[in-house]
Amino acid sequence: MTPLHYRSTAITRNVESLMWLANMGCIEIHPWLSRLRHLDREDFAVFDLDPAEGATWKQVVAVARLLRVALDRLGLRGYPKTSGSRGIHVYVPLDPIYDYRRVRTFVERLGHLLASANPQDVTMDRNIPRRRGRVFIDSGQNRAGATIASVYSVRPRPGAPVSTPLRWEELDRISPGDFTIATVWHRISGFGDLFAPVLKGGQVLDHAEAALGIVLA
Repeated sequence: MTPLHYRSTAITRNVESLMWLANMGCIEIHPWLSRLRHLDREDFAVFDLDPAEGATWKQVVAVARLLRVALDRLGLRGYPKTSGSRGIHVYVPLDPIYDYRRVRTFVERLGHLLASANPQDVTMDRNIPRRRGRVFIDSGQNRAGATIASVYSVRPRPGAPVSTPLRWEELDRISPGDFTIATVWHRISGFGDLFAPVLKGGQVLDHAEAALGIVLA
């Protein structure tokens, strides 16, 4: 029997609501990048590092490390997590003062610079066949109404992998399948919530935009 896939929109305010969603078979949680009090302002910029067909996890890690260097040079902190599939999401927490278009422009500009610096591993090409063997930085995730797999969300894949926050220094030691619904609890008990700083914001884009030559209309 082919499983039925559907999406629903819901607001959860407590643990009981999340338990209800799980009971209804909502395996994945895909939140927006903005919160209720400012729906048109992003709480974080997201770099979705999506390996195309033929790309390896080693390439994904290389692109994530290159992105970290670029963010450091721009005076910004980024926080990586596994996507729960084959990629990595890097979150850049922001004060909620920028609209989606402005954040997407920042992610897109920096993505193109990374592609110029390492064209063997990085692509910004939206033509799927031309991405083969490289890691696509999907700046389009930063748009109103778009969703991305939440931190700690289980993914409906063999082994029930979980999208899990990482420490930068461990990228070379982990693989996408290391964190599952069975193993993630031990990790959280050992490291705590590595994603907590992302929810606090505390960063602005103005200096980075100037350094990247982004001219605001």
